[in-house]
Amino acid sequence: GAGSRGASGGAAGDGRGGGGCRIQLGGANPHSGSMALRVEGGSGGQFDGIYAELHAPSSSEPRRISFWMRAESLANVGYLALGGLSLRESVLFFHVRPSGEAGLLSRHGYFSAGNFSRGEWVHVELELDWSAHAVSLLLGDQPIAQGVPFFTHTPSAMRIHLFNSDAGIVWWDDFVVSY
Repeated sequence: GAGSRGASGGAAGDGRGGGGCRIQLGGANPHSGSMALRVEGGSGGQFDGIYAELHAPSSSEPRRISFWMRAESLANVGYLALGGLSLRESVLFFHVRPSGEAGLLSRHGYFSAGNFSRGEWVHVELELDWSAHAVSLLLGDQPIAQGVPFFTHTPSAMRIHLFNSDAGIVWWDDFVVSY
């Protein structure tokens, strides 16, 4: 869309992250088009799946990250972090829990979440307010959390990381990053 920019990324050479995440493009019921990104596995690690380095206009941060996801498992899966190589170096930390909730973890330790249905696509929007150092979450176009504090105000990098902590499968599709 307007204001969107490209990205480049990486994972381990064989499609596996350090914690055993397997990354592949597949055509099994994508949200749109003919393929979606599948992240499978997880062994308790973080930041061991795949990442995309964001290429932003000079002196600009992302204002909105929009995507569709489908979790095939009720587990600690479907992690999306924006920032560096650890939680402390990240701006936001989104994930799915075994309880059937999807939400944001705050640097203060609380989890702001809404419910989702296993095996069904859900639309997720993350709206970033860089002056307030906070993020808001919409699930299926319903406001779930507003003003969740960033983990850090100065990320060491501007990457979107996707990974699972527990064993499970999550599909990702139709990412849009707006500035």
